[in-house]
Amino acid sequence: MDLHSLFYTLLFSFSGCISRKTYWAVSLGSIIILIVFAQLIITFSISSSKESSGHVIVATVMGLLVLIFGWIALATSIKRFRDANFSPWLALINIIPYLGYLITLILNGFFPTVEQDNKYCNSKNNLSTKAIRWIYIIVLVLYLLLLLVPIFFSLSLS
Repeated sequence: MDLHSLFYTLLFSFSGCISRKTYWAVSLGSIIILIVFAQLIITFSISSSKESSGHVIVATVMGLLVLIFGWIALATSIKRFRDANFSPWLALINIIPYLGYLITLILNGFFPTVEQDNKYCNSKNNLSTKAIRWIYIIVLVLYLLLLLVPIFFSLSLS
């Protein structure tokens, strides 16, 4: 398997299962990358605080980061829930701010892999995964609209 397909399968695909070790590696790696991007965005935002176009750029970058890392979090959560023999539908708990992430972190980060009698990892039923994916896409789009609409409104008023 080449690096590109491994990268895609690990981070963006909803099929398969991943171990706790992989879950922690992806989660901590994502947090580190987000911290670096947040620092860059804050620096850019401060330096362009007098320009209204700078705020649109910052909001757009933030929205794209939310989409990308939200997708990665959903994909890894679904695969890890399956690995621990939990329903992939539990990934929707991430919609609840803070509490959902904490519950997901506990369930995915500390529950062991279930190898025997795992009804989710070996299942061929991807209908629930597709439904979860579309629900999450709708939530992310609504989140982006809530993030971007006030910024564009404030630009049109000034």
